[in-house]
Amino acid sequence: MLYTGKFKNRINESIEVNIITGNDTTQTTELTFIDESPVIISQSSSDGLFSPIKSRSCTITIVSKDTYFDMFSINPHDVKVIVNNLGSGKCLFYGYMTPCQYNQPYEYLNTIELEAIDALSTLQDFKYEYVSNKQELHLKSIKDYVLKALVEIAGYSEVNVMLDINHPTPIDNSAELTPFEKEYVNDLIFNDGVDKDSVSTWYNILEEIGRFYN
Repeated sequence: MLYTGKFKNRINESIEVNIITGNDTTQTTELTFIDESPVIISQSSSDGLFSPIKSRSCTITIVSKDTYFDMFSINPHDVKVIVNNLGSGKCLFYGYMTPCQYNQPYEYLNTIELEAIDALSTLQDFKYEYVSNKQELHLKSIKDYVLKALVEIAGYSEVNVMLDINHPTPIDNSAELTPFEKEYVNDLIFNDGVDKDSVSTWYNILEEIGRFYN
């Protein structure tokens, strides 16, 4: 199901919210938002000034006679949340509904507050593939790790590296050699092949890559 709706922000820009459940957009339901601050996007207070990853959360408040139970799930990637600025064409937020069960009291006209976290943050729920045989571990480029984490797992459609702050360079399988492709890392750093519980999450891996590149 695609739940979608639009509203005007304080400077009269048109903002569109799309919530996709079950990865199915064949059916559409229109959303109605509260009048004031229907969408609040904020940076995580736990991220320090020099944190390699700046994570964000998104609070969406809607008004409805329905409860929309399918928006609530215990799985991290069941419900996708996208907030776009239609005027500028920019994506303001891309992530997933925070795993939880419906816990709000029923009323004739429900004010439902939805909490989402950005796709980067969900990588904390996904561990690097555990390999029990050390002989199967090998070198991989930084690009391989980045594309695996951000595209294949988190679901981003495009990844850019700011080698030049004015000219972002796309990282994909057709890109020319970048520092991400020249540097290689052994699997053993993230998976020692001995203890399954010590395997790093993909979020930890991106943090280490961020620290490496300062």
